[in-house]
Amino acid sequence: MTDYQGLQQEAQKRLQTADHMLHVTYPSVKEPKILVAVLSHLFRSLEASIAALVAHERQFKRVPPFPQSFIGQFEVFRKHCVPNYGISPAMVKLVQDVHEALQLGPGHIVIEGQRPQSQPAQWGTKAISAAYLAACLDQGKSFLLAVDTILSQNQEVFEASVRSISHGRRV
Repeated sequence: MTDYQGLQQEAQKRLQTADHMLHVTYPSVKEPKILVAVLSHLFRSLEASIAALVAHERQFKRVPPFPQSFIGQFEVFRKHCVPNYGISPAMVKLVQDVHEALQLGPGHIVIEGQRPQSQPAQWGTKAISAAYLAACLDQGKSFLLAVDTILSQNQEVFEASVRSISHGRRV
């Protein structure tokens, strides 16, 4: 298994965990902190999927070297992968929104139905609800499906070229 395949499997697992937490755990427990955990798992899933796509592109020398931080990977993803594969700008916006919400920290995330804590004016807040997270998870599933499709198509081409080279034929 290649690095990017392992990253994509991790992305799938994180997304399944977030989905389970939102649709099974949260309705029975009604603990607002679970929504923050769902947001975190969603972000880790999107991050792993972006890392998988960028690692795949790097393996085939389609993108220049980049820093291994999320910001470095995201910039390469945004500049090279989004236009090359026609990934929706809505997916880029989803990743940015989820990342920004987590950067604010749990104290700055306002859960629907809760009274907000008083925050200094210079700090931002992000309101989340179960419905908002459900919509984000749906977009996240679409994103992971798109990345899976890209990786599997490229894997098929790679395997065909390896087979033809091993049989002495050119593609």
